[in-house]
Amino acid sequence: MEHDMRHTDFTKTSRSLFASALLVPLLLAGCGTPEQKEKPATVELSDDFIRGVDRQMTRQPFEDQARRGVVRQRTLYDYHFNVESAELTSLARRDLQYLLEALGTGGARLSVRRGPASADLYAARVTAVRDWFVDRGVASSRILIDDGPPGGPGVSSVDAIAIRAEIKLKPFKVPSGTILTPLTGREEK
Repeated sequence: MEHDMRHTDFTKTSRSLFASALLVPLLLAGCGTPEQKEKPATVELSDDFIRGVDRQMTRQPFEDQARRGVVRQRTLYDYHFNVESAELTSLARRDLQYLLEALGTGGARLSVRRGPASADLYAARVTAVRDWFVDRGVASSRILIDDGPPGGPGVSSVDAIAIRAEIKLKPFKVPSGTILTPLTGREEK
């Protein structure tokens, strides 16, 4: 019996050793340090570049608003020219560039307000604006420049006041008829 017991003990021991021999490499493989994942490729940006992007992001909405306003009004005022001169200011050149981009080479109706300028100075300013467009490829026959209200022709506020004054002078007629009920649209009795 002793012999059987030794054999059983030996068998148990050998099985344990065999199981350990199989498990130890698996456990060691599992306990190893994980592979270092490669860091994604990054680009180092300079502070100057980041500041430039930030500046552009804060300026762009205001630039877009200015562009839309200029394109909508299509009007140049006295301050778009140097004092007592037909020379365009940097603001005028910027606004004309907006108009050129929006209108292309198809031509444009544009208003140059006379303001306090003399007739000769106003004519020189209109010529300067026309020449600016012609120098950029727009045919002079396709450019109409007048001293109209911002946004083009329409009813000016002076005309609107005159129309309102005429309306006030006319008597207002009260319509006569039957009173309808709100729910059914039939006459009330």
